[in-house]
Amino acid sequence: MNVLIVGAGIVGQTLACALTKRGIDCEIVEIKDDFKIAGAGMTLQGTALRAFLDIGIVDDMVAAGWHNPEQGIIFLDTVGSVVLERPEINIVGDGYPPSIAIRRQSVHEVLSRHVAKAGVAIHMGVTVETMTDTGGGAEVTFTDGRSASYALVVGCDGVRSKIRAMTFPGAEPDFAGFCNWRLILPRPKSIDRVYWLWGHGKTIGLIPVSDDQIYVAGVGKVANTDRPDQETVPATFRDKFACFGGLVPEILKLDINVGNILYTVMEQIKLPAPWFKGRIMVIGDAAHAACPFWAQGAAVGIEDAIVLAQELQSRDDIDASLAAWFERRFERAKFIQDGSFETGQNLTRDVESDAPKIFPPPVIENLAKQGAAIQARLAEPY
Repeated sequence: MNVLIVGAGIVGQTLACALTKRGIDCEIVEIKDDFKIAGAGMTLQGTALRAFLDIGIVDDMVAAGWHNPEQGIIFLDTVGSVVLERPEINIVGDGYPPSIAIRRQSVHEVLSRHVAKAGVAIHMGVTVETMTDTGGGAEVTFTDGRSASYALVVGCDGVRSKIRAMTFPGAEPDFAGFCNWRLILPRPKSIDRVYWLWGHGKTIGLIPVSDDQIYVAGVGKVANTDRPDQETVPATFRDKFACFGGLVPEILKLDINVGNILYTVMEQIKLPAPWFKGRIMVIGDAAHAACPFWAQGAAVGIEDAIVLAQELQSRDDIDASLAAWFERRFERAKFIQDGSFETGQNLTRDVESDAPKIFPPPVIENLAKQGAAIQARLAEPY
């Protein structure tokens, strides 16, 4: 068996590690010329860390990230008063934190070291030109002029997946109605936990990713996918979140400029079943991109990769393996996608009022119950 992985992002490199661990040959093509990541920070919750444990890289990932022994998420109102403190379930095991925060670039660096150690070939600046499913495999030509045959082609090439476009024409991203400002800033000493503030139709997260850096993620609703002029993004960000008190004013005084802030709109992929056609398939964001409100988008793609490797190893029939993989992944990915979108709708309600009106005691109690139920569901075996 030989597998072509299209895309050297988090999911593609995880898949390479998972396949080689199980003795399955693979190679990667990546359309970019380098590994510079257009991103800021991210949270790897227990779901992602548990999956990385499977391929033996969790220790390196934890070492590259940040966590507080008193880990948990503190939710605040618009003036900075505590609404809810939610502890995290540790599903990884003794000796590991329940989650970490980490720079996205650091995740790629850890993965790329392990992919290189496994001896997986990565062809940079190259992608698929044509594909033909042969019934028992796929014939592929590449943009560098090469051609080869594979038992399986796996598109791990994200929301704008070329493999999805070639295999499932018309399956395009859906605009979710939200936008996101993301940036890495120097970390104020006052921020030693993960904080999320809600209100005024917006939410903003303050997430330490190292001893001296913080990941800031601000989210609001927008009417369309039009991008603002890049030069105006820092000023717009400050204006949008100037309504918050507590820890936010200190953040807004820091050096926020065009070079360190990333503006994106949120999109979802709702690809009809079964996410594969013959011996060509898509996984991760290419198949089921979700809004980031549960911080599970990368994790569910990482799980996709681990489960695919497990299923391919467990039987000689690749077609049966793909069917079994989809059976294990569909409901879980849908739960995360639907739940994250609903949470986003709730977090960005257009309520321009004081905190008690937004968070009366019954609402706080319900939020705590919902958070515990979601964590329990995510902790289930994948």
